[in-house]
Amino acid sequence: MTAVPWGEGREALRAIADQWRFGGTRIPEVSKRREAFNIMLSIPTGTDARVVRQPAREFAKAELANHRFVMVLHTHQAKPHVHISVRAEGRDGNRLNPRKDDLHRWRETFAEVAIKLRRRAAIHSSKRIVLRKPEAGIRSKTSCE
Repeated sequence: MTAVPWGEGREALRAIADQWRFGGTRIPEVSKRREAFNIMLSIPTGTDARVVRQPAREFAKAELANHRFVMVLHTHQAKPHVHISVRAEGRDGNRLNPRKDDLHRWRETFAEVAIKLRRRAAIHSSKRIVLRKPEAGIRSKTSCE
């Protein structure tokens, strides 16, 4: 993954474009073949947008490890989503050429990672429940902190 923090802006985008274009095999100004792919990962409307960021990152590390990629989280619409732009040529020279089976596996991988991270968050938050000592004349309470 190209290490650019979220929200760096146009200068960071230009730097990434130059890195992709001039690093490794050069990408020509005009080409008949696809040099990059755009993948969009989304979550249901009404879900907290922060929920999609980490599963998208984990998906990209698992499925696109041999390729350079960048990600951006979009929260300006009702359905939060992440765009991942992937350079077609891998670090080993092999090109990304996704087929139906690949797309299906990608969907499953993203869903599995999202579910796993959601469960982990639920387990983590459930460990934060503490019992307070009862004060005189007041029942015991539980609270999430």
